[in-house]
Amino acid sequence: MTIELYWTAGGPFALRCHMTLAVKNLSYQSRKLDLSKQENRSPEFRAINPSGKLPVLRDTAAVVRESQAIMFYLDRAYPLVPLYGETPAEAGAIMQEMCEQQSYAEPTLCVLLSALLFNRPAAPEDIARGADRFADLLGELDAKLAATGWLAGARLTAADINLYPLVRSAVECLSTTRAADLGLKSPQIATLPNLQGWMQRLEPFAHAE
Repeated sequence: MTIELYWTAGGPFALRCHMTLAVKNLSYQSRKLDLSKQENRSPEFRAINPSGKLPVLRDTAAVVRESQAIMFYLDRAYPLVPLYGETPAEAGAIMQEMCEQQSYAEPTLCVLLSALLFNRPAAPEDIARGADRFADLLGELDAKLAATGWLAGARLTAADINLYPLVRSAVECLSTTRAADLGLKSPQIATLPNLQGWMQRLEPFAHAE
């Protein structure tokens, strides 16, 4: 059976899955669902994932939910172009970076995306604090990327694919007129050459189908 990826437009989490498939050069069927039509609540999709949440990957008998789980499944099922390292030391460094992202970067990014991308209620001061912290985060990423150009080692890994969609979405959200109306500044990526280069290297893999 062909690999199938069920996803919806507008969020960064499905992009992790698209990027993993692209990096590994895997063919798959794109099953884009329209949430406004409640296609994720149809009996056909609920038979695959009763919660109705996206993204979901189906590969023969395997059904995998949650973007990070999908990334890990694809790396184990299709080990060409390993994304979680080839040695215990590499795997540990990659997972350490991903855990740090979840603990320190994602809370900031999710504040911005919740308010500016998903239009969920948030206090203006919380959004402003999130934007300030995001500016600091971009500087920290630029410094980290100076060593090898990647977040966990000398080549692209799951750590890069895990964080890139969130960073890209936050940059895009802060570059909108809505963000400007809230007094938020657009990130000056051009002043952060290591970060800019990282984003440019990942961009070719970041086109959802």
